[in-house]
Amino acid sequence: MVGDKDNKKPSSGSQGLQTLKVVDGKYQLKNYKLGEGSFAETYFAIENGTGQELACKMISKKHLIEKINSSKNKTLTK
Repeated sequence: MVGDKDNKKPSSGSQGLQTLKVVDGKYQLKNYKLGEGSFAETYFAIENGTGQELACKMISKKHLIEKINSSKNKTLTK
């Protein structure tokens, strides 16, 4: 289930959402996408200790490495 971009918050409540993964052992990343960009996706998440609802941006490691390498190549060729 991917979240509808028109909704600000999951309509079924956070209890009904499946956990995609646990990040740093501290945050439950839920199966509800809030948005996406060119190299990152933002998901609804819950902090394990407090139950606080928050947004978690997941950056594609592949695109990040490509961007870093591209930046290094530009400075090396000048």
